[in-house]
Amino acid sequence: MKQNLQREKAIQHLLSLGIPREDIAPPLLRGLWRLGFDMPPPVFASFWQNFFVSGVFYSAMSSGPIWAVYWSRNGTSPLQGILCAVGAGAAFGLISATSSEKAKRKNGLPAWRDLGRATEC
Repeated sequence: MKQNLQREKAIQHLLSLGIPREDIAPPLLRGLWRLGFDMPPPVFASFWQNFFVSGVFYSAMSSGPIWAVYWSRNGTSPLQGILCAVGAGAAFGLISATSSEKAKRKNGLPAWRDLGRATEC
């Protein structure tokens, strides 16, 4: 329950900074919250949390359709498909995590664990 209050406080603070709700809580994150995962908004998460969550999700969601539409008909081996999916996920994760870090620095946001101690939120 404490985390939900912390999350709501963080969301209200981010909205007051003019950050769009879709950037604060993207659809993947809202879905994870509904499933019971207690994760901070991306700008409060660590670089590695953002990297792994977005990278794994991208790899998982994109590799199946790409395999069905292109790779299976093009003679791509399963290992090549997996390596491509992991590489694409790593690239997407890196871009997502870097974007969140830039937004965190731009807005002077504290780390999630320090949010309760921060006076600006």
